[in-house]
Amino acid sequence: MPPEEVFPLDQDHYGGPAANDALAALARIGNQVRVIEGNVMQVPLPDASVDVVVSQETVLHMPDKACALSEAYRILKPGGRLAFTDWIMHPALSLANAELMWQDMAVTNLYDIATY
Repeated sequence: MPPEEVFPLDQDHYGGPAANDALAALARIGNQVRVIEGNVMQVPLPDASVDVVVSQETVLHMPDKACALSEAYRILKPGGRLAFTDWIMHPALSLANAELMWQDMAVTNLYDIATY
């Protein structure tokens, strides 16, 4: 699928959750993908219930990364896959810059590689 066809379906900026269904239909995977809305700190799914958890550019907004990643692990079936992105800090942010990140983007905290 060419980028110009995918871009209007970007749920973060354009179509909201309905864009996920439209994109899945275009990619012919509509019956294989389910997008839900819920609290990442208490995922509304049973243990070992999903094959894949994907989180793109959201971990930096989570108040407790360990809790969120534990929830992802909890709902994954044995052998399931977790794919996520997060910002890594290098060097450490000053207090003033950390405050700006919170005010402008709701970034709760940034880790360095060693902390992860």
